[in-house]
Amino acid sequence: MKMPNISQKEHERVSLDEELLGNPIIKNVKPLQNNDSSEDCYYLTINKNSFSDKKEDPSLVCARIPIDLSTSIRKNETPKCLVIGRQARVCDIRIDHKSVSRRHAVLYYTKDGKLMIKDVCGKKCMINESEITSKSSKILTEGDVLQFGNSGLNFLLEKQTSSTNSSNEKEAEVVPYDRAAREAEIAAIMSSLDKAPTYKKSDLGIYKKDFNLDIPVSQCVTIEASSPKLVSCMAFDPSGSRFITGSSSDTISLWDFGGMDSSRRPFKLVQVEEGHALVDMAFSPTGNKFIVASSATPKVYDRDGNELKQFAKGDPYVFNMEKTKGHVNSVTSCLFHPFRKDNLLTSSLDGSVRLWDLSYKTAFGKLTSKKVFRIKNEQSKKTSVSVATYHPSGRFFVAGTTCGSIQLFLEKNLGNRPNHVIWKAHKDNDKNLSSVTCLVFNIHGNKLASRGLNDHQLHIWNVSLNGGFKILITIPNVPNRYDYANCYFSPKGDYLILGTSKNQNNSSKAQVHLVKDGSLVWEHSLKQSTKEINICKVYWHAKLNQIFVGLSNGIILVFFSDNLDATKGIHLANARLHKTKDQLDLLLESRASTVVPFATEILTPLVREFIPKRKRLQAEEEEEALKNIPEKPAPKGIKTGGQTSSGYNFTQMVVSSQIHHTKYLSAKRDPREELFKYKEGKNFGTVMAGALANKTVEQEEEDMK
Repeated sequence: MKMPNISQKEHERVSLDEELLGNPIIKNVKPLQNNDSSEDCYYLTINKNSFSDKKEDPSLVCARIPIDLSTSIRKNETPKCLVIGRQARVCDIRIDHKSVSRRHAVLYYTKDGKLMIKDVCGKKCMINESEITSKSSKILTEGDVLQFGNSGLNFLLEKQTSSTNSSNEKEAEVVPYDRAAREAEIAAIMSSLDKAPTYKKSDLGIYKKDFNLDIPVSQCVTIEASSPKLVSCMAFDPSGSRFITGSSSDTISLWDFGGMDSSRRPFKLVQVEEGHALVDMAFSPTGNKFIVASSATPKVYDRDGNELKQFAKGDPYVFNMEKTKGHVNSVTSCLFHPFRKDNLLTSSLDGSVRLWDLSYKTAFGKLTSKKVFRIKNEQSKKTSVSVATYHPSGRFFVAGTTCGSIQLFLEKNLGNRPNHVIWKAHKDNDKNLSSVTCLVFNIHGNKLASRGLNDHQLHIWNVSLNGGFKILITIPNVPNRYDYANCYFSPKGDYLILGTSKNQNNSSKAQVHLVKDGSLVWEHSLKQSTKEINICKVYWHAKLNQIFVGLSNGIILVFFSDNLDATKGIHLANARLHKTKDQLDLLLESRASTVVPFATEILTPLVREFIPKRKRLQAEEEEEALKNIPEKPAPKGIKTGGQTSSGYNFTQMVVSSQIHHTKYLSAKRDPREELFKYKEGKNFGTVMAGALANKTVEQEEEDMK
């Protein structure tokens, strides 16, 4: 006998009714029919109401599911039941919740027209707040509320008769389609597009346009940093309320737009590591902490500038970087994971990229790295990593090297081999390899911009895990003289902003360029003074929609537009006037002491710690009580050199040890008797030793008389 030619999946569906219902029940089950029959039909209304309110709320209704053949996913057969559960391949009514079983319950009609439900999993299956016994069936009536697991969904059972269907069809009226009215409406919309933009006045007294111009370059203000040295790094928190800047010195400046006035001063200065220039910094995705890289041991601070953790330094005498706990050379870039607030990535000149976890183990109080990637050049030799960045999805990262290569690594890779690589991404006209100074993704993650140091070029690549790197646009003649010069995409990813440096032969100017699809859209030239000024760092904040440009003289340019959001960022500082000094302030300042203690921070009301008066007085009383404690006496029996302090110095220790040793020996003991105790079993080979052993001290004294 030949078997029918059906697939395994179809065979499973054929036997599903018999498997779930069982032989005794399936004999009395009627196959499902379509809703267009003359018989009455039940349907389930999914509602998120509480159980006590059985009335249907139209605003909370998710769906209406008819209990008939149209709901079944088994179209090639005539099923006898509807399966409710979590498994998408089998279930007709799927509830995607972890508390629901793969096959939770079934609905079926008996031959006499009754609607039944059977629990097939033995878990929570309730009718009107009463649980069904495991593997048993119950009759359902109109108005019952069903619940499955802890999904929070209530299924209200309603009945739709043939008489109500006919009455509803009579009540329904067909609304005629007015084509002329629709054409007039479309014409009015099209004519409004040709009109000039109008201006509306907001509550803040700032005019805004109806359309949104994405380029905030109409106005510019300057922020003077605390150090006149070049701005080497900048970082902004995601909300745009605070930002930090670093220079070639060892001090970072913390800025807060909420407490800033028109003077635009930082609210705190923090010295990271003395003698080490700042290289890179980045905020966490939540904005509650940031990381600063200046040497081989980066540090993590909270948003107020208090140090939280420091990374461990590796052993410089170990050749294999995987065997060390941290970097052994200067760190070139650092950043947080796009979504995981405790995961970080750092790159270094030692040829490694390390992954860190703030909750990982420590060594001597310093954080150790969790995973190490060794970066190699085309000849499989160690090469220095100049920059690294995460993809916006966080699945992989891209590293740029000093040999001009760009390499892509999956974060879950077990080895050190990159998934995709471009060996000679940046090289000059003489075909000399150029170091990669910048790698940045757009918000969509499909474009990567890279910039070289000596080739004076900027490349835009199309990046994907399957296709690797494909060159899209090359922008030449963008001079660069700094290892940390970068570029940045606009919030929507269609524009690219970058800064150029002045060539040594003065053939180019220091300018800010705004590029779209390889063509120049806008540029801004810097006014040169006696000291040469170049552009070092650029940043385009997505939420503020403001552009920040760091210069080589320590000044930060902020570009913005009033027709955009004028309630955030630099607009807050411009709205507050700086308090001028009156005659009383000048008089008090003239009479004040000229000796001012050095302070590393400028306290503002936002960060000043409030100490209650009661605690302050208590601390002063405790300090005064410690001063009145009488001096402790010197050790008993020892008082040398006229010492009046209660301390036990080195001279007293030596004297005390000598006295103790003398007392131990001079206890009316003969030293020779003590020495001869060690004679047993030994031959000293001298007659004198034997003679001395036969006489005591008294006998010798009598012989000498």
